[in-house]
Amino acid sequence: MENKYSYKDFLDYKVLAILFFIGLVSYLVIKIIPKEEVLPSYVSSVRKYKDVPRINLSLDVRLSERINEIELQNLAYIIYKRYNGAAYEKVFIDYLIVGMTQDNGAYATSHFNPNLKVTIYGLSNDNITYIKSDGFSDRKYWIDDGLGVIISIKREDGFFYLFKYFKDLGVDKKKLQLKFKGADTLYVIKGSTGGEYYKINSADDLELYDDQGWVYTMIKEKTNKL
Repeated sequence: MENKYSYKDFLDYKVLAILFFIGLVSYLVIKIIPKEEVLPSYVSSVRKYKDVPRINLSLDVRLSERINEIELQNLAYIIYKRYNGAAYEKVFIDYLIVGMTQDNGAYATSHFNPNLKVTIYGLSNDNITYIKSDGFSDRKYWIDDGLGVIISIKREDGFFYLFKYFKDLGVDKKKLQLKFKGADTLYVIKGSTGGEYYKINSADDLELYDDQGWVYTMIKEKTNKL
């Protein structure tokens, strides 16, 4: 009996079979094997600081810029998936702007307990824009994300004052007394019982001190272009 299939036909079938196999493997890789979520460019680092298997996972995330609630929500789900949050009853995520110190408040949090809840404690870009829209004209200022305020030091009528500008457009004004320690100028809160004073360091950031020593540092706003 004459063979209806040539060697060329055999090669064609073999090529089709190989292509089918490659396609199947690619499908399985894409659909079945989970792809690691890519962190956005504004995430500088993620640190796991508490891990109790199956119970809770705690992470802190360093951000190079302020992001809004929607971006925080999206980022929370990326981190949750990347760090296998489904394996825990609760996942706690703290967000700090680069320069903020640990244990002195967070810019924001996104906690899965078990459902996601996002809270912004610091000042978002929208908050800053809103405060500036109310006649804010200070050219040099700092952001205190722990308290959620803009801080500036100004001289009025021959005296120095510390101003705190809040999200609701409230303003707190405290009189300062200047003291000099070596090459440093100390801005002392007049009447403070805790010995509070501020110092502008060599990086132009604002440091807060009290009777116990250094408390925390407020970073000079990078986008200061009033």
